Amino acid sequence: MRSSSHPVAVRSPFPPWKTKVWTSWWQDNGVGIAEEDQQRVFTPFVQLDASGLQRYEGAGLGLVLVKSFAEMHDATVALDSTEGEGTTITVHFPEAALVPRSNSD
Repeated sequence: MRSSSHPVAVRSPFPPWKTKVWTSWWQDNGVGIAEEDQQRVFTPFVQLDASGLQRYEGAGLGLVLVKSFAEMHDATVALDSTEGEGTTITVHFPEAALVPRSNSD
């Protein structure tokens, strides 16, 4: 989710050491993703704009890697997007995937 003209917000509602789960999300106010294309963004090397006139660069691997790394830790990835409004990607890590902080931190 890279864009020079649309800022990306990264948020986590609570520090992971104060909760038993950790949810983090990335949100932009870019062009959004059509509902029929939303699952395709998790396919390697897929770029939704195949016209050759892309405004955004990329290899089509960003969300593929996010989902792969999340699944390695038994986390889930959700995509919520509306064309013309932007996209939110949410990653939810279960308690078992969290590493406890030591008291010295």
